[in-house]
Amino acid sequence: MDQSIQKIGIIGLGTMGMGIARSLIRAGIPTYGFDLNLKACDQLLQEGAKVAANNAASWASELDIILLVVVNGAQIENILFGGKTPLVRRLKTGTVIVLHSTVAARASERLCSSS
Repeated sequence: MDQSIQKIGIIGLGTMGMGIARSLIRAGIPTYGFDLNLKACDQLLQEGAKVAANNAASWASELDIILLVVVNGAQIENILFGGKTPLVRRLKTGTVIVLHSTVAARASERLCSSS
C-alpha cells in the first residue's frame, strides 16, 4: 500500500460529508464514517467505508485525519471535547483535524487553543 495514503474519518454524513466520503472511497483511501443518522452510516458501510458502531471514538486512534462536516461550532466542541473521554484524548499524536463548518474566527481560535 502506498505510504502516502492515510486513514481518514468523516464525522457528519449529510450531503457534503457523504460526498467527501464517497470521493475518498473511489480514490482508494481508507475511509471511516460516523453520523447520528444510522441510515447514512449503513449507506456508507455498503459503499466500502468502516463505520463506527456507537461513536467516532471507537476508531479515532487509528486515523491520520478527521474531517468534521457538521453544522456549527457547538457541535464541533461537543464532538471534540464532550463526554467522559473527549475525542481529542483518543487521537494519536499528529492527527490532523479539518473543520468544514461555518465557525466564527474567535470560536475557531478557541477550539485550536483547547486541544
